[in-house]
Amino acid sequence: MPKSLEEQLADAIDYATPEMWSLIENPDINLKIKEGGYTPAERAAVYGRTEFLKALQEKGVDITSTSGDEGYTPLCCLIAEIFAEDYAIDQFMETICFLLSQGASLDEITRLFTDLNENETSILEKIKEEAEKCLDETEAKKDLKTEVQEVENKEAEHVVASVITSSIKCGSTSFDVEQLSNIETDLIGTITLFSF
Repeated sequence: MPKSLEEQLADAIDYATPEMWSLIENPDINLKIKEGGYTPAERAAVYGRTEFLKALQEKGVDITSTSGDEGYTPLCCLIAEIFAEDYAIDQFMETICFLLSQGASLDEITRLFTDLNENETSILEKIKEEAEKCLDETEAKKDLKTEVQEVENKEAEHVVASVITSSIKCGSTSFDVEQLSNIETDLIGTITLFSF
């Protein structure tokens, strides 16, 4: 019996095969169904597949919501796997920070995992410390992006105002749409150079 699309996706995420990228584009696949105990978002988190989590999010999957009765989110699944397998957290910090930046919370971990042993408590504390650092960096990048965007907007306004002023000074009462379009294209090209 051939595997379902969901089973194929689970395997592709597990082994990071290129098929995972094409499978999420298939309109017949259910990206919310659990296969082998995990939804695709939970599975991607457990395996540290941050880019795939981003792709799922672009497809409309809520990567911070709970699934099933146990109330686990993708972040909870990842932390539970780290606890169970005693993984080094460094290899998962990018995924943890991404999930936190998208609205996941470490508070849910302490709510769900109430009987932590000493090792698990230590791991959770280290995750909190590292997550705080990366979230501070993420916030600083957002602030810088906002500042750059504000400068770019002012530059764009200045260029458009200059074209309009030049046209008026030359006695033109109509504006050359093609000319404005070319300026806009040039400006977008310049803005792209400053994008992160």
